[in-house]
Amino acid sequence: MAEKEMFIQNMKERTKKFAVDVILFCNTLKTNKATPVITY
Repeated sequence: MAEKEMFIQNMKERTKKFAVDVILFCNTLKTNKATPVITY
């Protein structure tokens, strides 16, 4: 696999993991006035 293809694959995996981590983090927030704004 070429270096560019490896970079692209690595970036896809990292951004997908980041998105999942953000969703899981938002689910741990306590409910208050700011929560809907942050999670939106």
